Amino acid sequence: MLDIRRLTQYLPEAAPLALNPIYPARRAALQILYESKDISVDLAKYLIGASYKDVMSGEADTFDLTLDDRQGLWSGDWYPSKNAQITVNLILIHWYYDVTTDINIPLGKFYIDDIGLASGNSGSTVQLNTVSVPDGVARDINNTRSWEKVQLKVVAQDLANSASLGLVYDSADNPTLDRVEQTEEPDLVFLERLCKDNGLCTKVSDGKIVVFDEAKYDAQDPIAIIDKLALEDMEDYEFHSKVRDIYTACTVTYQKSKNKEKISATFEAPEQNNKQKGTTEKKVLKINQEVADTAAALRLAKKELFNKNKEETTGKITLKGRPDLYAGACIMLNNFGVFDGKYVIKEVDAELSGNYVTSLDLRRALIGYN
Repeated sequence: MLDIRRLTQYLPEAAPLALNPIYPARRAALQILYESKDISVDLAKYLIGASYKDVMSGEADTFDLTLDDRQGLWSGDWYPSKNAQITVNLILIHWYYDVTTDINIPLGKFYIDDIGLASGNSGSTVQLNTVSVPDGVARDINNTRSWEKVQLKVVAQDLANSASLGLVYDSADNPTLDRVEQTEEPDLVFLERLCKDNGLCTKVSDGKIVVFDEAKYDAQDPIAIIDKLALEDMEDYEFHSKVRDIYTACTVTYQKSKNKEKISATFEAPEQNNKQKGTTEKKVLKINQEVADTAAALRLAKKELFNKNKEETTGKITLKGRPDLYAGACIMLNNFGVFDGKYVIKEVDAELSGNYVTSLDLRRALIGYN
């Protein structure tokens, strides 16, 4: 999720793709630093494939390499260290008509997580799988600790400090929690669950933990328009719209004890989000969870309903390489019939070697939840 490292700052505004044959062929290349040492030239001789996955929330970004190992170098003297840091930059060459210099786009820092060796009739290969979170305390070691009368942001900061990671807290909601207990659970797993319980999302990217309100991202202006009739670079697409587990309202109730007054609040889905024809049934999501007051109950009802309904309409689009599109951004789709409208990019999968291809995993943006 590139809210903290927007690719668009590295790209010329409204620059057209270099598709005209009178211009040099556009291509993408990789610059890769292994523990701060540039190995791009040596690696290019053996590079078979490279892919990058940028995810909005819930998992780490990944970068994978497939290398020719017929000479046995990568499984021998050049065998990389597990958890070694690599820094990846995408270099765009002749990508736009009016840009004569190469464009360098940082994809971030990654850590070698898995090394595989395969051999067959076509030769031997080494597969390097890397993730944006280093191995260690935050991912793999179970911890136990507790907090009393603490704001969620403070807990997130404590966990980020323990993992030697920065923190970006991108939400106006910062609830005060009576008691928080972490019991034999890795820090990142625990933080993800705690944030989810309070209607927020988490992501680790480029050395930072990001805590954010997903509904806020739905309210963003689109950064690009994808028009089915005008776009030459679209390879394929598909869309789905579901009925099951979609709700028209959410009610949150909580009663601390029999002698205490019951707290209750209901949030109804805004009408403009109801694009599903033929469905008139009113379905209410009911949540019984601790809240401090009616205002907190209403905030939780809104977030729970958002989380239930956000996957109602989803889609996938594959395009020629689009470095300007990133997870967490909004785009506008035109001339796709009933599937027109604003969408949030949930995930970007990019094949970076050979023909640079970008695959987008989308969901329709929900309006009125932020």
